[in-house]
Formats: sequence, structure tokens, C-alpha cells
Amino acid sequence: MIRNRFALDDNNQIIDIQNLTIYDRKNYICLGCKDILRPVLGAAREKHFRHKVGAECNGETYLHILGKRLFEHTYRSCLKNCQPFEICFKQYKVCTFCHLQGPCTIGNFNLIKYDLVLLFKEISIEELDSQFIPDITLKNPAGEVVYIEIAVSHKCSDVKLQSGKRIIEIALKDEKDADLILLKLLSSEDKGITFHNFKNSIRGNFSSECTKNADIVMVDNAGKRSSRRVKWYEYVQMLKNKDIHVTRL
Repeated sequence: MIRNRFALDDNNQIIDIQNLTIYDRKNYICLGCKDILRPVLGAAREKHFRHKVGAECNGETYLHILGKRLFEHTYRSCLKNCQPFEICFKQYKVCTFCHLQGPCTIGNFNLIKYDLVLLFKEISIEELDSQFIPDITLKNPAGEVVYIEIAVSHKCSDVKLQSGKRIIEIALKDEKDADLILLKLLSSEDKGITFHNFKNSIRGNFSSECTKNADIVMVDNAGKRSSRRVKWYEYVQMLKNKDIHVTRL
């Protein structure tokens, strides 16, 4: 028998059993099967909602609905109370300074953080958008969208991933994974969070951060010869100097 941590109250709001006290003993509704749940609040056992004997409830359905409803509830609360709901993902630097070895990915990356609430004021569940019906759609006045997909046993389809739509996939294997939503921070550092089609690199002149070296031989106009090791971007600049002849060792 499934032991639920979350249920719906009389107002169709999600309730976390951890927030109930012994004075909250009443009937609640299961998100999955819609059957009656009773809270078990005694000190001897871990708090949980209990189905009545003989009830049939699919754990996968419960988790999928939980993920959608919990995200919507949390996000709407952030909108109402002007609180942040942030995402954080890796963004690498791609240096375009030279063409001899570039463009090159600079080894380090930045963790880019955005507050979704500031960018997307509209949220809907299972609403048709183009040819897709995402679990959750976030939208802004400019028509930009971000899909939130709850992955219990099925990941995003290849068609959806190849559409170019920005997608945040949240994997829910059990109720503990729902805490990622309650934290109001979805980070690529968490194994359960995957970002698809987000801009994961920025391009520009990052030559000052280049770590590549070149061993060179220089010959100036007077015929003086010398050799040394220089940064790669310095070597590229030397090639443009007509007063010296530069070759790599």
C-alpha cells in the first residue's frame, strides 16, 4: 500500500503531511487515484497519508501528478508573493580570437542563474502549445516559452527535444525528489534536473584566459634568432608582426 507524503485538502490545495498536527485529523484526497486518504500523525510512526483498505493507486500516476501540481502551486505562490523561483545551469566560454586552433572552449564554465518569475508571468498545465502538450508551460508577453516536464518513467520524446524548445526536465523517482521543486531552485548540478536547448555557451574574445602554449622560434630583420614558449594568443599576434619571422617548433 502506497504511503503518501502529499494530498489535496477540501480547497484542492496540496498539503504536505509534515506540516500537519494532531488537530488536522480529517479526510484528504489522493492526487493519483482521487480516493480518500487519512493522515497518520502518531509519534510512533513516520507521518504519512494512508489509503483505505483495498484502494488501488498507481504510484507512477501519483508522482507525475504530484510533480505537476506541486510545481504549479509553488510557482504561483512565488508569483503572488514576489519570491524568486530560480534556475541554474552551466554556460561555457567559446573563444573566437584566433582561427588556427579556434573556436576553442575555455576550460572553466560559469553557473548562470535566472529568476523564472521575473521572466515568465504565465503558467499553465497540459495546455496545447504548437504541436506539443507539455506538462507545464511558462510563457512571457513576448511569446517565449519554457516547458517543464515531469519524468517519472518516461523521458522527453526526441521530437520534443529536437524542436528547439527550451525544456527543463525534472526526474521524480520518489517523493523525496519533489524537494527539488520546493527549494525553488532547479540546478544542473542536481542529477534529477536536465536542461535541454538552453544556451550553454557564449562566444567572444577570451584570449586573455587562454591556457594553450606554443614553442616558437623567432628571427628578426637583423637575423637574430631566439626561441621561447609563449601563450597561444601571443603567437597568433606575432604572426601579424612583419618585423619578425615566427615558426613553431
